[in-house]
Amino acid sequence: MPPLPSREEREKHLSEFILSISGWRKVFAGDGDGESLECALSERDAQMLSCAARVLGLWFRERGLGRIALGRDTRPTGAAMENLFLRGLLAAGVEVAPVGVCAVPQFLAFVARGEDLQGFIYLSASHNPPGHNGLKFGLGDGAILAAEPAQEIRERFREQYLSDAAFLEHVLALDRVDPSLLEAARRDQPGHALLAARRYYATVYAVASGSEEGSVQSEFLKRLDQGLRRAAPAVACDFNGSARIHAIDAEALDQFGVALRGMNTTPGTFAHRIVPEGESLEPLKGFMDSLRASEGERAPILGWVPDCDGDRGNLVLCVDKGDGARAIVPDAQATFYLAVLSELAFLELFPPPGGRQIAVVANDPTSLRLEALCRAFGASLFRAEVGEANVIALAREKQRAGWHVRILGEGSNGGNITFPGTVRDPLATVFSVLKLLYLKNAAGTSLWEHALGRLKLPALPAEASAARRLGALLAPSDAFTTTGAFETDALVHLQCRDQARLKAEYEALLTREWLGKCAGFKAAHGIVSYRILNHEGVRTLPGPGNRTGSQDGGWKAEFLDAKGESRAFIWMRGSRTEPVFRVMADVRGDRAFEQELLHWHRETLSRADRAAAS
Repeated sequence: MPPLPSREEREKHLSEFILSISGWRKVFAGDGDGESLECALSERDAQMLSCAARVLGLWFRERGLGRIALGRDTRPTGAAMENLFLRGLLAAGVEVAPVGVCAVPQFLAFVARGEDLQGFIYLSASHNPPGHNGLKFGLGDGAILAAEPAQEIRERFREQYLSDAAFLEHVLALDRVDPSLLEAARRDQPGHALLAARRYYATVYAVASGSEEGSVQSEFLKRLDQGLRRAAPAVACDFNGSARIHAIDAEALDQFGVALRGMNTTPGTFAHRIVPEGESLEPLKGFMDSLRASEGERAPILGWVPDCDGDRGNLVLCVDKGDGARAIVPDAQATFYLAVLSELAFLELFPPPGGRQIAVVANDPTSLRLEALCRAFGASLFRAEVGEANVIALAREKQRAGWHVRILGEGSNGGNITFPGTVRDPLATVFSVLKLLYLKNAAGTSLWEHALGRLKLPALPAEASAARRLGALLAPSDAFTTTGAFETDALVHLQCRDQARLKAEYEALLTREWLGKCAGFKAAHGIVSYRILNHEGVRTLPGPGNRTGSQDGGWKAEFLDAKGESRAFIWMRGSRTEPVFRVMADVRGDRAFEQELLHWHRETLSRADRAAAS
C-alpha cells in the first residue's frame, strides 16, 4: 500500500470535490478540463472514494437500511468507481444489489418499485464532461436524499476523511472484504438489470396514465394506443453514448406502434458535448431534417438528447408555423413548458379522483411562461431553490398539504419529473408530447384541441398535422425570451466570496439605478415597479435582505406592470464552492429586451462585487 497523504494534502484534495445536496462530483480524469477519456483513477482519488463509499455504507447500516442498489452511467471512470463502491459498501456490512450501467430513471424505478431495497448510490456527474464523475444517493423511495440528511452525510465524510485514524481504517477495510461476497454480488448483476427493466415498464405506464390502478391504466393505454396506431408516428434519439442506450425506450414505444430511430448508440462514445442544450441538439436536428427529406410525413415528429445518466432529455421538434414543417431546437424552458401543458390538459380531460387543487412545482429560474400557462388552466405554480432535491421536497410538502402535484421540474434546465416518477425522465417527456398530440378522452376531445382552447388560440382543423399542432401550441412560449443556462453570458466570475455582503451591495445599487431606469421601462415595456424574492430550499422569502444563514440561495428581481403581473425577471445564484454566479434574464418579449436586462444585471453584479471586495 502506498504512503497515505497528509492531512494538509487531504484538505487540498477535498477542496476539489464538490459536495452539494444534489450530488457529489469532481474531475477524476485528465488535467482539469474534464474532457479526458482516461478510465483509471489516481491513487489519491481511489483512497478518497474508498472513504466516501464506506462512510455512506455505515450511514445506511446505522439506520437499519441493509440492502443498497448500486448503478452507474457510461463515463470512462465509472467501472473503477463502481468497483470501489461495491467493496466499500460490503466493507460497511450492507448488502449490495449492483445493476451496472443503467439509465438513472430505470435504476430508480428498480429502487422504488419493490420492498427489497432500502437505499441507493448512483455514480454519475450528470451533464458534466466525461472526465468528471460523482455520485447521487437516496433512500428506498427512489428520490435524492433531502437536504438535512444529505448535509449530515457530507459533514461526516469531511470529518472522517480528514481524521488520520478514520481515513486509514476506511481505506484498509476495503482490502478485507470477503472475495466470495464480491463474486456473489457481481454474479447477480444481470438479474438485477432485468428486474430494473421490468420495474421501469411499470413506472412508465403509471407516469403516462397518472394512476397505479390496473383498470385505469388499461383504459388509458387502450385510448393512447388507438391514437398512436392510427397516426403511426416516429421519434428519434441521439443517445450520444449515454446510459440511455440500455433503457427500455425502443421496446416501450414499439408497443404503441411508435418507431424509434437512434443515432450515436455506442455506450461511452461521446459524439459531442454531454450537456443536452444548444449546440448538442444540432446533430439530432440534422438527422431529423435528413429523414424528413427522404421520408416526408413518416419522419420523426420529435426527438430527444439525454445527458450521460439519461435523466434529462431536451427536445428537437418537427414544427410547422404555417411555412412548412421543419426541425427546430426549442430552448430548455420550452421543453418543460410543453410537458406541463400536456399534463395540465390531461388532468382536465382525465381528472384525478378527489377534486384537489392542481399545482406545478418548479425551480426559481423557471421562465414566467410557466406562470402564464398555469393561470390559463387555473393551476398554481410554486417555486423552490435550484436543485432537484429542493423541487421534489417542495412538491411533497404541497402534496401533504392537499394539493394535487402531478408534474414538477427544473424548467431552467429542461426535462421534467412526473409523479409517481422520482427523477427527470425523457421517456416521461416523450409520452407527455405524444399524449398532447394523439390522445382523446371518452367524449372524443383531444388534448391538443382542449389546450388550444385554454390558451385562447385559434382552432385548427381536426386533420391538422402533428407539426402544425406543435407550432400552434408553442406560440405562447415563443412570446418569451430566456437566457440559456449554458450560454457564455450566464456565468459571472467574481472576487468576493461573502454572498451576504455582495447581495446587500447589489440591492443598494439596484435601488439607486431603478430611479433612472423606471421611466424608460414603463414607456418601452409597461413595467412600473419591481420586487425582490429570495429562494432558500423550499422557502421563498420576499424583500431585500430577507435571507438567512450564508445567504447563498437563489435571488430574483421581478419587474411588474400596472396590474402587478410579472413582465420580466433577473435571477442569480452563487456557487457554494467558488466565486462565480450564474445569472439570467427572462422577459415577455424579444431577445433585445432580454439582452438589455442581462447586460444591466451583469454590470450591476460586477460593480457590487468590486464594492464588496474592497
